[in-house]
Amino acid sequence: ALSSALVTGIVNGYICCLVGCVLPNFGCALILRQMLKRNETRLARLTDSLRRYPNDKYSLSLRMQLKENIWSLKKIEFGVVLILIA
Repeated sequence: ALSSALVTGIVNGYICCLVGCVLPNFGCALILRQMLKRNETRLARLTDSLRRYPNDKYSLSLRMQLKENIWSLKKIEFGVVLILIA
């Protein structure tokens, strides 16, 4: 009876670990991948003929922001994948 309770506890621990840790991280990795693809597509569609007006409030161009977002998302995605592997 004690050994079956021990085995049941261990199995429940693995199930809780899978449901509580692995699945949310996997979902996060998928969402980050989707965001990365969308930003890369937007960057590829941009042309150099974008007009900038002198009273624009933002100092960074859309192209620069997208490049920074893509770089950041790649680093975050790499970290999430490392967590999933470990």
